[in-house]
Amino acid sequence: ILAATLTLCVASAATDLFLAFLAIQATNALTYFIAGYGKRSEASIESAVKFMVMSAVAGGLFLYGLAMLFAATHTLNIQDMHQALAAKPLAVESLGVILILILLPLAFQVAAFPAHFWAPDVLEGAPTPASAFLSIGPRVAGLAVMTRMMVAVFAQPGQGQGQWQVLGSVDWASMIALISGATMLIGTLVAFRQRVTKRMIGYLVMADSGFLLMGLLVLDQVGLAAMLFSLIVELFALFGIYYVLSFIHDEIGSDQISSLNGMLGRAVPECICLVVFLLCFVGL
Repeated sequence: ILAATLTLCVASAATDLFLAFLAIQATNALTYFIAGYGKRSEASIESAVKFMVMSAVAGGLFLYGLAMLFAATHTLNIQDMHQALAAKPLAVESLGVILILILLPLAFQVAAFPAHFWAPDVLEGAPTPASAFLSIGPRVAGLAVMTRMMVAVFAQPGQGQGQWQVLGSVDWASMIALISGATMLIGTLVAFRQRVTKRMIGYLVMADSGFLLMGLLVLDQVGLAAMLFSLIVELFALFGIYYVLSFIHDEIGSDQISSLNGMLGRAVPECICLVVFLLCFVGL
């Protein structure tokens, strides 16, 4: 967990995109071990393998997108890359392919549509304490790299102070808006149908990623500040949710939602805290 936290810091601070790519892959590689920590649990091992396979595919796509950007700009530094794209804009087709190759892996990283499938499976199969870290860690790395790339490379200063606008001929803000809307809608609706507590929380985490992406697509400092504030609230809320669920699962020996019936009378402080933590997801 300490090593993964270190790689998260590197990914958030990197101005070289190849270093950011390596930091994300290191975070994901360490996440495999965290997800598969329950060595005697088939579900834990299965969640680690699922995340590893999908992460490898996403990493390959992201690296291919970086290679195309490097071929067009001859640099991987975000500031130099921005200046090269501003001086010599790419063709619509090339820029569209690059954006798709970059946004799809980053959507996987933040558990957003259409690469969200890992989140409910991995968070359900991993040990409950590990699920708490998995629900935050990889997503923070993805949001940090996505924000830095889209704002510093593919955006330019707007008319107002602290505002940006899309650079180039492809409106990638509309692409993120589509991803954000689909993520919120699918995550919320599918969460209603779940019968397992951790799987339901996984879909709520996915839906919250859609709300976080709204802070990026508006392209101003207020939106980015709101996204960071929401991440801090979500950090404490998710850790609290998984702590209470871990306690309850140990008490009743089941992770089914139906088995929580009557728990308010048996564990009053824990259930009240669980309600409070869940209210954070609706902004209260």
